[in-house]
Amino acid sequence: MNLSQRQFLDHTTQPMKWRNLFSSYFVLIISFILLSHCQPPPKGADDQRRDPPSPTIPPPSSEPPTPPQEPGPIPPLHYQACSFNVQFIGQSKKRLNELLAHYLAENECDLVLIQELIAPPDLRKLPNSPFFGQNSVATYPDGTPHRPNEESTKFFLAMYQAGFNGYWLSPEDTGPSAKNQNNSTATEWHVVFFKTSKFTIAPHLPQGYLDYPVAQHPVYPRVPYAFAFQDLTQRVDLVFINVHLQPGSAPADRRKRSEELRQIRAWIKDQYALSSERDYIIVGDMNIENAEELAELENNILEDFRSLNIQASHMTNTNVRSPKPYDHVLIHPLHTKEIALEKNFFVLNLSEFMQPRWPFPELPFPGSPYHHDTFRQYFSDHNAIKFHIVVPHSDDD
Repeated sequence: MNLSQRQFLDHTTQPMKWRNLFSSYFVLIISFILLSHCQPPPKGADDQRRDPPSPTIPPPSSEPPTPPQEPGPIPPLHYQACSFNVQFIGQSKKRLNELLAHYLAENECDLVLIQELIAPPDLRKLPNSPFFGQNSVATYPDGTPHRPNEESTKFFLAMYQAGFNGYWLSPEDTGPSAKNQNNSTATEWHVVFFKTSKFTIAPHLPQGYLDYPVAQHPVYPRVPYAFAFQDLTQRVDLVFINVHLQPGSAPADRRKRSEELRQIRAWIKDQYALSSERDYIIVGDMNIENAEELAELENNILEDFRSLNIQASHMTNTNVRSPKPYDHVLIHPLHTKEIALEKNFFVLNLSEFMQPRWPFPELPFPGSPYHHDTFRQYFSDHNAIKFHIVVPHSDDD
C-alpha cells in the first residue's frame, strides 16, 4: 500500500473511532445513573416508604385451651302469699287500718287474700283503680251503683300506701241471704291485694266465682272466688281459690263444710278437663274445728289435696281462751311442687306485732290481757297466715 492509499484509509476510519469512543462513554454514564437510583435509602428516610412491621406472634402455650363456660342454673324465685280474715271490714270505725297494712307488709307478704270485706270501697278514691277521679261510682254486674263504704275505703288506701299497689275485687258480694248488694255482715266481697313488682293477673287461667247464683246458693253460704296469677317472669302461674266456709261446731256445720269442699274439688276436676293447668290452691278461713275434722276431710273429701296446717296443729284465731285451727291452705302436693307441704305454714301473731305499736298510751292494750270484743274492733279475730312459694327454673304445667 502506497502512501496515498494509507492516508486515504486513515482519513476514512477516523470519524468511526470517535463515534465508538463516544458511545462507550454514554453507556457508562447511563449505567452509573441507573445504579445510583437502585441503592437502598439512607438511614432516617421517610417511614412511609417502609413496609409496616409484622405482628408479634406469641409462642405456643403448653396449657390446653379453656373450654367455653356453660351457663349456670337459673336460681329459684321466692314469693310469700298470705291469707287474712279481717273481721267485718267496713264496719268498725276504730279499726287501725294503717297498722294492719304494715303488719302484712313487714311480714313480707307479696300477695294477701282477704275474707270478710262486707262493703265495697269508693274506687274513685283509689289511685290504682280504673275509676280513680271519676264522677260516677262503680256498678254491680246488673248496673246497680255501688254504695261505697268509708271504712272499706280507708283499708284499701292503707294497703296501697303500704306497698300493695295492686288489688282484685270481685264484681259483687256473696252470702246466704236471698239478696246481695246490702253492705252488711250478711254478705261479703272477695278481694286480693298484691305487689305488682311480683305478680300480675293471668287472664288465660280459670277465674271468678266458682258457681252461681252468688246469693242463697244451694251449697255455698258464700260462693268461693278464683284469683289467677302469674309472676312477672312467667315462670309460674297459680289459681288461688279464696274461701270462707260455714262456721260452727255442730254436726250440721261440719257436714256443710264437707259439702262445700266436695263441690270445690269437683270444680277443680272440671278445670283439669278443660286445660293443662294443675296449680290450684284452696285458701282461707275454713272454720275447721280440730285435727279430727281435718283428717276426715282429707281422707274422704279432698282426695289428694292436703293442708299445710298439718294435723290442724296451728291455732289461727286470736282468742287465747278458745284457740282454733280455723285457717288452712290446701294443695295437691304432686301438682303444685312450688309450695312445700311440710314446714310451710306460719301464723303471724297479731297481738305480738301490735302491742309495741299501740298508739293510745292512755288506753290499755286489748291484747294483754286479751279482751276479745275490743281487740277485734281495732284489729281482727284472726291472725294472718303465710306460706312460701318457691319457683324453679320453669313451670311444670
